[in-house]
Amino acid sequence: MSAAADPSGPDPSGPDQADLSEPAQGDIDEFERLALAKIRQSVDGDIDFDIMGAVFNTIRLATHIVARAEAQIHRRMGGSWAGFRILFYVWVVGSAEPRQLAQYLGLTRSAISAVVNTLERDGYVARRRSCTDGRVVIVELTEAGVEFVIAGFKGHHLVERAWMQALTREEQQQLATLLRKVIANPPS
Repeated sequence: MSAAADPSGPDPSGPDQADLSEPAQGDIDEFERLALAKIRQSVDGDIDFDIMGAVFNTIRLATHIVARAEAQIHRRMGGSWAGFRILFYVWVVGSAEPRQLAQYLGLTRSAISAVVNTLERDGYVARRRSCTDGRVVIVELTEAGVEFVIAGFKGHHLVERAWMQALTREEQQQLATLLRKVIANPPS
C-alpha cells in the first residue's frame, strides 16, 4: 500500500528535532515502517533514518523499474536486463573491452562473457581483436544490435515514464539533479 505525500506541503516553520530523526509516518509504506521498527529495535548506534530511507527507497524503486522493464520489454523482445545493459553501454560509447563492461556495469568478467556470448549468438554484437594489442577483445554492436537496443530503450523508457508520472516535471528534474550529485560524489 503506497501512501501519498501530504498535499498541504511542508510546515513553513520548519521541522522540529523529531522530524529530523525519522520520516513522517504518512510518507512511508508498511514495509518501510516495519523495516524502521526492526532497525530501531535491533540495531544499536546512530542511524540516520533520512539517509537510510533515501537509499532504501532508491534501491526499491530501481528494483521495481528493472523488474517491470525486464518482464514487459526485454524478455518479450527475447533479451534480458543484463543483455540490454551491455548493448546500451556499447551503443553509447561505440565499443568496449569486456573488462570495461564489467567495471562499468558492476558484473564479473565471466558474467559479461556469458551475456556477450548470447548477444553474439543472437547477432547483436561482434567481437574483434584490438588493432594495438591482439590479446584484447573489443565488443561492438552489429546493425541488428543497434536496432535491438533502440527498440529496447524505447520500451524501457515507457516503463520509466510510467513510474515517474507520480512526480511533477519540476520534481522529476530535482530528483535527477540530486541523484547525479550523489553519483558524482562517491565516498572515498
